[in-house]
Amino acid sequence: MSNSNHAIVLDFDGVITTLNIKWKDLHARIETEVNLKFSSFADFFEKNYGSLEFERVSEIVKQSELEAVKLSELYSDVVPALEVIRNKQSKAYIASMQSRDVLNSFLRKFELVSYFESWLGREDGGSKKSQLEQIRNSVEKSKEFSSIGSKLFLVDDLIRNISIGRMLGYEAILFKREKNSKNLIDTVRSLLG
Repeated sequence: MSNSNHAIVLDFDGVITTLNIKWKDLHARIETEVNLKFSSFADFFEKNYGSLEFERVSEIVKQSELEAVKLSELYSDVVPALEVIRNKQSKAYIASMQSRDVLNSFLRKFELVSYFESWLGREDGGSKKSQLEQIRNSVEKSKEFSSIGSKLFLVDDLIRNISIGRMLGYEAILFKREKNSKNLIDTVRSLLG
């Protein structure tokens, strides 16, 4: 595949880093504090985007995320993978259900801002689907992307998000950070050729 100005969307927690948060404990704490019942954060944020409940829960989650991001590390294969994307004249994006403040903090901490065209947090639509639609629409309007052969890629660690990405026209790759699994550099190279 030639240099065709592709767009690669990376997930944050699970692909670029791992936030050490006990999500089940945080979920239970929030249900008690806010007196709300919900099955998962992803479902809650999607269904309640724009509401006062969304803002309240998002703020509590953000505090835990900001504490976790202070201790989080950048996976060693991320910068080389971003260099591959850049060298192939393609663009990198982040779509994450973490807070935008957390993404900003992490990207500044590891000096990654220049590698990304943009990054979207949960405040940007309330769901991975909305974020992927926003990125797709933005990319498809750009002159660089209109060349023949340009593609949209999604690299995410959740099968739910892979299904959403495929439904929206992305070539979506399930990426798991496990022993003996493909690293991010090889994953990006296989996508861009």
